[in-house]
Amino acid sequence: MKTEDILTKTDKINGSDHILVIGFASKTGNAVIKYLSENEFDYSISDTKENNDLKFIEKSKTKPIKIFEGPQSNEQLNNITKIIIAPGVPRTIPILKEAEKRNIPIDSEIAFSYQLIKNKGIKLIGITGTDGKSTTSALTYHLIKDSYTTYLLGNYGEPLINRLAELEKNDIVILELSSYQLEDGEKYHLN
Repeated sequence: MKTEDILTKTDKINGSDHILVIGFASKTGNAVIKYLSENEFDYSISDTKENNDLKFIEKSKTKPIKIFEGPQSNEQLNNITKIIIAPGVPRTIPILKEAEKRNIPIDSEIAFSYQLIKNKGIKLIGITGTDGKSTTSALTYHLIKDSYTTYLLGNYGEPLINRLAELEKNDIVILELSSYQLEDGEKYHLN
């Protein structure tokens, strides 16, 4: 199944969104950028880390409108309609506090991905906790993988957004969720 089968241009949350990805130097940040690029979203990227390897941008179908490295400023929020943050980006940093004042929605990669698949009949099973998340996630996956098309994603190793184009009705996704990925858990429903 191709991404076009899951989403049409008008399904993309809002056709005029300009999304800011904060924490783009992470594995999840890179996955979000790849998805946004392949699906021709308007996006900019920001990371407090400087001198990032930006070679991945050369391969991008759609290039970021702006690239911000190093100290963040409120000017990065100009014309932004949505923010997607990588796990581990504290929601207390000044740029996110300013985004809240401006009523700019802030989502995790999980919440953003959920919005794109929520009406597709895909079952999400979330596993979290202090200890044993990976073991429990892997065990759950192994118990059901022979009976259903099943994916093991999230904190376990691969971001959910990487597999959106493959997911079909009645597929099951086992999501290992860190505490950071639960910070906006009210925005998505798990089975």
